[in-house]
Amino acid sequence: MFSVLVIADDAGFFRRKRLFKAPQVRDVRVYGGLPFREIISARRRGKINRAAICKAAGRCSGTMLLPEDIAPGGGIDEPDLSDYRKLVFFNTACFILHSSCGCGVRGELLIKDKNASAAQRLGIAVPLFSDIRVATSCPDGYSHPIENAMDEFGAAVLDGISDSADAVIDLDSSPEKLVCGGEVFTAGKITLPSAYARLMPTGADSLKFAGALYLISRIHSLSQLCFSEIYRGGKPLSLRAASELIRLSAAP
Repeated sequence: MFSVLVIADDAGFFRRKRLFKAPQVRDVRVYGGLPFREIISARRRGKINRAAICKAAGRCSGTMLLPEDIAPGGGIDEPDLSDYRKLVFFNTACFILHSSCGCGVRGELLIKDKNASAAQRLGIAVPLFSDIRVATSCPDGYSHPIENAMDEFGAAVLDGISDSADAVIDLDSSPEKLVCGGEVFTAGKITLPSAYARLMPTGADSLKFAGALYLISRIHSLSQLCFSEIYRGGKPLSLRAASELIRLSAAP
């Protein structure tokens, strides 16, 4: 179970005073998964009451999604959701490549994924290129997906770094990037499915909220989510616009 901290800066004086001393707590049910806890508090002289928030969160104090301007500390900590961001970027990169080139591109796709963050989704990448290569520090994480690729597609997935790849999905860089056809794309914004957007507390970060729903509340369908837009040279692009910039040849 995770929690989400909401700071009611727009509340009236007396309500803010009450919330500072005793945060409001609500457990939110999530269809098909575990609930999360919403904690509404307030600031006093620009500071939050970490002790009261920690007490209200209970065992969720170590997995709390925080507003952008509040740092962990005082018994409050955020969950590590970086694997989910990488997974969403992997989905997005594969979507762009498929939209641009279809399947069976003659060439090599290199996936850099040292933590095996996207291993479970390897199957969506295998049909895209004639050769697939994975560079990872967690070969055990990729062992079953690679076996499945062989069984389903008859494809042998190579391992290790290559300097001759035609496309690279780099999940180890910060930010994650797709390099293909002379273009470099990085992660953009995410749009939650409406069923989960309705549940998201005010001010919460969409990507972090989706990651917590997937990794902690176990909403497995969110493993297929893509970014709704992507960046090229710091400027946002739709996924369709990004795919139109890439041109590769399909295998005969």
